[in-house]
Amino acid sequence: MALQKLLSVDASGPLETTRRFLAQIWERSALDGMFVPAWAAGEDDPRPALLTDPADLKRADPFAPLMVLNTAPHIAALAADRPHQRLAAVLRPCELRSLRELARRQSLNLSGLLLISPDCLATFPHEDFDWRVQHAAFIERITDEALHFAAQGGILPSRLRPACQACDQPYPSDADILIGVLGLETNHSLILGFRDEALAEQVGWREAPPPSADLLTRRERVIEKLREWRQRSRAYAESHLEEGEATLEGLVQHLRRCENCRNWISRSCPFFADAWRATAEGTHMTDLESSWLPSCGGCGMCDHACPEDYPLSTVIGHLARRVGSGAL
Repeated sequence: MALQKLLSVDASGPLETTRRFLAQIWERSALDGMFVPAWAAGEDDPRPALLTDPADLKRADPFAPLMVLNTAPHIAALAADRPHQRLAAVLRPCELRSLRELARRQSLNLSGLLLISPDCLATFPHEDFDWRVQHAAFIERITDEALHFAAQGGILPSRLRPACQACDQPYPSDADILIGVLGLETNHSLILGFRDEALAEQVGWREAPPPSADLLTRRERVIEKLREWRQRSRAYAESHLEEGEATLEGLVQHLRRCENCRNWISRSCPFFADAWRATAEGTHMTDLESSWLPSCGGCGMCDHACPEDYPLSTVIGHLARRVGSGAL
């Protein structure tokens, strides 16, 4: 990020401090709304919602270790349908990568949309998250625990969704505003990153103190260790793919055979349906290789309980990385 600042956390804790920071962004930027994960009355999980009143930010929770969908298509639709409104979106790094790709494909101008992305503390399978909510003393306790472990890179890796165990980019690289937590004692401070000085001035943070060199070094060290662990985890999972599973041909054969997986990924992936339509109509796989796989942001929403126990997200992630490296 072009400009980094220190956000001190008071006794209210990192989540409430972040909510106040988002409220400051809302006020200083004169926003019409903010798209952000938020708890709702009667619900036991935080879901992305377009808030139109800054008072509702008391429900916002951008750190909750749960991901129910890739919000990129919804945010792209908001930007297209409301070009004259001033909106902000708080989204995970993998969703931000997907949104940038959607904008490129649709020639969508995102300049009117303020993109805010926190470091991702990874996510649990939905059923695991639900169990934790039922046994938590209060509903935001799960988020508090995730933030507590940010100093060491996040929660225990073996409990995460498979895609999170394999993700070595849990931080945003091209957000307008970064909320950094990885490697930090979040009960003391967070790191804010701004794309430029003008934006920092706009939201009232240009004169704030920068983080110390020691703090930045510690953060980079933890992120690097986290990346190394996840690369090993990914290599281990891919080494257990059966013969034929780790090929594009094998994936296509499975999707043609398994309607359950085909329908699931059509609903969950922003880029699959169009590419699959071309493949299903013939025998070539050009669109899957040239259009779909290179677009994968690593959200892992394609992961589900396949009736044939096919490791869908592991195979897709493996093939996407091979396409990206030119090895496929």
